Amino acid sequence: MVSALALESSLRACKDILPTSTKLNTKGLHLDTSCPLCLAPVDDIDHTFLTCPIAVQSWALSFLNQKVQLQSADQITSWLPNLLL
Repeated sequence: MVSALALESSLRACKDILPTSTKLNTKGLHLDTSCPLCLAPVDDIDHTFLTCPIAVQSWALSFLNQKVQLQSADQITSWLPNLLL
């Protein structure tokens, strides 16, 4: 069973409305755009799901690790909803 928070975050990512700091900056909020987890200089959807070391570790430890081949954030919209529902 997938938690409500994981499902909500995933759906927001698929709709490109996940409030990353980079996304919030485009809306007029002037925030530090570095990742709060690993301090990488840019926190966007690619980083959040694909390149952040914390995300990479999380995917590796999840039950989805054999089904997910992370190559592009564009693919998130095609495979993530099907995995979580």
